Amino acid sequence: MIILIVLLLSIFVDPGIAAIIGMTISVFVYAWDSGERIMILREIDPEEDTVTYYISGHIFFATSQICLETFTEEIINEDPNDVILNLEGAEIFDWSGMLALRTLHDKLTSRGKVVAFSSLSVSSRRLMEKCSSMWEGINFLFIEEITEEEKTLSSTLASTIVSGKNKILAEV
Repeated sequence: MIILIVLLLSIFVDPGIAAIIGMTISVFVYAWDSGERIMILREIDPEEDTVTYYISGHIFFATSQICLETFTEEIINEDPNDVILNLEGAEIFDWSGMLALRTLHDKLTSRGKVVAFSSLSVSSRRLMEKCSSMWEGINFLFIEEITEEEKTLSSTLASTIVSGKNKILAEV
C-alpha cells in the first residue's frame, strides 16, 4: 500500500515529497504494528512467593503506555511481594521506554513490592548505562553459572541481586 502511494505521488506530485510522505507513513505503520506485538506474560511461583513478568517486544514511545496499562491495580494487589521483570524478549529503544520501566518500577514499589529487572539485552543495557543515574537503587538480576551443590544450599533465585550503583554490570 505504501509503495503504491509513493508511486502515485511520484508520478502526480513530486518524487521528493513522495519519499517524505512514504517514510512518514512507514514510521506510523511500524509504531502501530509494534504496539500490537508487545506481550507480557505473568507467572506466579507460590513456593518462592515470587511473580515473574516476561516482557517481550519493542519498548519505545509507541508502546510505553500499553506496557504501563497492563499492570492494573487489581493485578498488582494480587501479586506476591517479590516481582521480577524479565526483559529477555524485550528491547528498549528510547527515553520513553526507559521512563516507562522506571514508572512501572516506582508503581510497584509504592505498593510495597520488591522489584528486580532481569535478562536485559546488550543494547538495552548500553542505553540504560547512558542514563545510569535514573537506575540508582534499582535491583538487577544477573544469572551466574552455579553448581548442583550451590543449588541445594540456596533456596533463593539462582541470580545475584545487584543494586544499580552508577553502572549496570554485564551478565555473566
